[in-house]
Formats: sequence, structure tokens, C-alpha cells
Amino acid sequence: MSGQILATGAWARATTDGELVMRELQDGGRYKPISHRPALLEAKNHLRGSDGKAQLTDDVLSQMTCEAVAYRLTSKDSDSVFVIAAARRYMRFLQFTVPESYVTSLETSEQMKYLIELRATPWFDLRSPSGRKNAIGNIVALVRRQTQATSPPSQ
Repeated sequence: MSGQILATGAWARATTDGELVMRELQDGGRYKPISHRPALLEAKNHLRGSDGKAQLTDDVLSQMTCEAVAYRLTSKDSDSVFVIAAARRYMRFLQFTVPESYVTSLETSEQMKYLIELRATPWFDLRSPSGRKNAIGNIVALVRRQTQATSPPSQ
């Protein structure tokens, strides 16, 4: 699935292995990747708690944490890894901060002294106008953040 981001003129494409790729039009009519992964996408058929609302289980959170750490081990761009969690009509955004010191501890087998920080939005119910507005606002913020990170400094 792909679509144009009107604010920047870039194109975003979702791949089958859960990544989003952003591209911008270059001279000559070709699209060049400007960001390999502004976010990982984790979609589930359902994430139900006992009260009927979406809930992130320990197993799913563990999976997302491992994916964020694995991505961070291969990317030196930023300490932050974003994951978009989706389940049926719900969506939430998670930001894992995996500092370089944590990566170094993993690579050298030294004793862990550092933590991964996690920040997350509440679940947004995409049936409601406010839920859709909040989800779109977070997607736009991710795109802007990535576009700013990959843009050359202004003169």
C-alpha cells in the first residue's frame, strides 16, 4: 500500500514485513528513499482485555521490544524506535528509546546498567472522530520528524 504525503510531496509505502518506507521525487522523475523506517508496524487480529477494550499483553509488548532492540542494533540514526500497534479498530503509538550505552552493553556482554525507555499513547478507537484525529496527528508527527531528520540543514 502506498500514498502521497501532501505536506511534503514524499511518498510513503508499507511493506509486507511491517515497515514503512518514505521516498521523495528526485530530478529525472525517480523516487529516492529518504527514510528506511520512520516506524515499525505491528498488527494483530485482536488485543482484548477482560473489559473488552484493546490491551497490550506482555507477550506482544515483549515482541515489540525485541523488534525495537533488533532494529536499533542495525541503525545508528537515532536512539528512538517507533512502533505503531494496530488491532482491528484500535491504534496506538509506542516510542522505545534504546540508548547507545544499552547497545554497547549488548554488543560487549558487559553488565547491563542501562534501561530501555518506553512511552506510549493510549489506544485510539478509530470508530470515533477524536480517535481518528489523534491517530492521524501521530502519523503526521512521525513523518515530519523523519523528514526533518533527513533534510539537509538550511543555509
